[in-house]
Amino acid sequence: MARSFEGQGNRKTRKQQEDTRRMALRRAIERREDERRLLAQLSDFP
Repeated sequence: MARSFEGQGNRKTRKQQEDTRRMALRRAIERREDERRLLAQLSDFP
């Protein structure tokens, strides 16, 4: 019984770590898109 309980805890921890990594990647992608958009706007400015 204790073994399955620990397994559920590890699964939950692993899911939280995956979610954290996924959100960090998403924020990095959004940040990069914002930087590219800003650079495009600035380069078009006379």
